[in-house]
Amino acid sequence: MSDTILAPEGAQAARPGRFSAFDSPLGYRRQPTAVFEPGLADLRTENMRGPSYAAMLHPHDTRGVVVMAYRDTYTKRDGTRGYKTANGGATGDELRRVVDVLEPFSITMNSFRRDPKDPDAHRLSPCKATWNLAGLNACWVDLDYYNRVAWRGRPPEEVAAAVVERCEDLGWPMPSYVLASGQGLLVSWLHTRQSPSALPVWLAMQKRILTEFDDFGPDRGASNPTMAFKLPGVQNEKNSVPARIVWPTTFGDLERYAFDVLRAAVLPYTPQQVAAHRKTQARERAAKAEKRAARKAAGIVVPPPKLTYETFARAVHRDLTRLFERRFRGRPVHRGERDLWLFSLVKAAAWTMTVRELEAEVDRLAPLCGLSKREARGYAKAAVRKAQRAASGRMDPRGGGKVSDPRYKLNPRHLVGDLGVTVAEMKDKDLDLRVLLSDGVKREREAARSQGRRKAAGAKPRDATQAARLALGQRALAKRAAGMTVAAVAAEEGVSVAQVEKAQREARQVAAIGKPAAKAKPGRPRKPSRRTGFDKAAPRPAKTRPENPYGSTGSIDACARGDVGAGAVVASPVEGYDVLVRSIAPHCDDTDARSALTGPAGVIVSDEAYADVPDFLRHLLPGGEA
Repeated sequence: MSDTILAPEGAQAARPGRFSAFDSPLGYRRQPTAVFEPGLADLRTENMRGPSYAAMLHPHDTRGVVVMAYRDTYTKRDGTRGYKTANGGATGDELRRVVDVLEPFSITMNSFRRDPKDPDAHRLSPCKATWNLAGLNACWVDLDYYNRVAWRGRPPEEVAAAVVERCEDLGWPMPSYVLASGQGLLVSWLHTRQSPSALPVWLAMQKRILTEFDDFGPDRGASNPTMAFKLPGVQNEKNSVPARIVWPTTFGDLERYAFDVLRAAVLPYTPQQVAAHRKTQARERAAKAEKRAARKAAGIVVPPPKLTYETFARAVHRDLTRLFERRFRGRPVHRGERDLWLFSLVKAAAWTMTVRELEAEVDRLAPLCGLSKREARGYAKAAVRKAQRAASGRMDPRGGGKVSDPRYKLNPRHLVGDLGVTVAEMKDKDLDLRVLLSDGVKREREAARSQGRRKAAGAKPRDATQAARLALGQRALAKRAAGMTVAAVAAEEGVSVAQVEKAQREARQVAAIGKPAAKAKPGRPRKPSRRTGFDKAAPRPAKTRPENPYGSTGSIDACARGDVGAGAVVASPVEGYDVLVRSIAPHCDDTDARSALTGPAGVIVSDEAYADVPDFLRHLLPGGEA
């Protein structure tokens, strides 16, 4: 097969013959670096097609498996041919050929591991799961801007320009490319390939990108690392508009960034701060473990609550149902959120219902979400199929040789972000959410529960304790004014001396609120110093910036031009000093001291200043006694 399939339309006219633009790793040394070699720099990105796009996302040396979806044909029972969606996989060295043959309509942004037992299994049955990730290649955000009134109906080029301007305002690197998928935009930042160990940092970057582009209608469900998106040239099913790259305009502007550079620009914290935070969390966990061990050693047994994943899923499903009913009140869900709400509710219900009950629940939720039964069953197909696998007793493999329930796991933090649960909804007592809460609301509820436990145990409220201590301090001040000592006051009140002193301090602070500060009393005049003859305690005038900040009566520029001589530049007196020179370094000799007093510009010493100079320094002045 010829390599010319990599070039977009018109490439052969621009560069005849064979070329190997993707025969070596791309963009892994210079940061940022062009993705295509210089010979393709002038080609327009709007003409890019599937093979070139796939090779841009996944370099030639990719060892992982790239998963793509394509339409396969099969023979029906009546003999006619039908079409179905199938998944196929390819490694980096065979990616171009596979894309050219299968003509897929979507491709994953990241790569996945191969099955070590069957090296060829990825071609027909690739495993596209988070635990099976092999490498991270890009960060992205899928913008459904047609769901926002401010951007609805605008051309994709105009929205892409606004996205680029937003990146400039944030100080972020420009996107590697912006793909118009027919209705929305895929904004992608290509970066150097990272191992799955960088997934927590990658997810944090995805979350920050979603937050900054919230007014463009981002699809929060399309931010997980297993997502696949359309290739350029593939038509949209709803409006038959082919996908195309709208920014940048030429191949030479496509760039891949270093992951560390992109992380430093997107995330507001550094890896050192993250490491310090993790150490703090580790110390807190160790302290809690010590407390539990101490309780166990003392014989205090706290029975753990009888909780299972099913009870947790029941609580999540309850919160989702309450939030769904409160937001929409029987009206259909807004466009752009229908599939997300349906999938979230079905995913939680799969842990508490049988398969038949789950299928009936999907049909019940279809009109509430503004979907037909056929559309709802299509969106919930994956969750129902996993529930069927769990009902039959089958388990799915996980990382490290482990197996677990095939049903989707529920993460309240992700649900809060995907559904946009607000703090007002979390604190609404009528809504009474139990699980879909942020960390701040959880801390507030824990503080309220702790206060309730203290009250039930007989502890006095903190406000009452503070008021009693303030009253004690006021009584102690009155008794001290009558002549009693602190010890006598403590004995009379029946408290310790430390408590009386603390109460007095608080009472004084409360009494001083709103009163003007007392003026400092003038100190006793001190005798002049024998060494210098100056009064150390005498108040000195405040330093103010003189009109001539450099203390010169002549112009330095004039001296440089030769208009006036150097001797005409006379230093003016500086405010805040009694004499011209206050001290001389011990290592200065007679010449240094004399130059320090007179200066190179001819310092003038008045008679009054000469009289104030001590006797042992007068011989240093011009005309002084030796």
